[in-house]
Amino acid sequence: MNKKVLFISYDGMTDPLGQSQVIPYLTGLNDKGYSITILSFEKKEKMRQLGSFINDLLHKNNIQWVPLQFHRTPKILSKIWDVWQMRYTARRIHRKNKYDLVHCRSYIAAGIGLELKKKTGVKFLFDMRGFWADEKADGGNWSKTHFFWKRVYDYYKKLEKKLISGADHIIVLTNAGKKEIQRWSFYNANVPVTVIPCCADNSLNHNSRNQEKN
Repeated sequence: MNKKVLFISYDGMTDPLGQSQVIPYLTGLNDKGYSITILSFEKKEKMRQLGSFINDLLHKNNIQWVPLQFHRTPKILSKIWDVWQMRYTARRIHRKNKYDLVHCRSYIAAGIGLELKKKTGVKFLFDMRGFWADEKADGGNWSKTHFFWKRVYDYYKKLEKKLISGADHIIVLTNAGKKEIQRWSFYNANVPVTVIPCCADNSLNHNSRNQEKN
């Protein structure tokens, strides 16, 4: 019997990242006996341009797709609404399909995956990519001297600790990232940490651009 996997991403499958990085990995896993459902957030304009193309592509590869709309405004409330949608939809489709594993790309999705594990016992894979909160702060998006953004940063650093300590498996991009995590006091040495470097299949983006022109 195939293992049933719910893949949650706040990135869209109609985005270049979803097309070139996420979909090729998931179609490869599907070929290895995993039955995959994708829960993703799609920009309205991208969905209008490429939604049918991506849906047909995923259907051809026997991957179920549950696209939700990504909201940009109002700036803070839209993110709260999106997270609520993600939580509600993940719980609903898990009740229906009883997944064996929830695979979450980055921190926002992983917060929902950890909640799902605590409520249902489903295995939780934290595909953390990089150190997201620190990347946001280092890039100047979340200033640690600003009252609001300092609290956002602190919230996600606390969440990071919970995700690392609560995951059944962790994926990082680099060996340096793996070594850093394994030094943390709250890391459970029994939890595997796998390094999967970032790579892309740009041929799919090329096909999508052709689709946009037609």
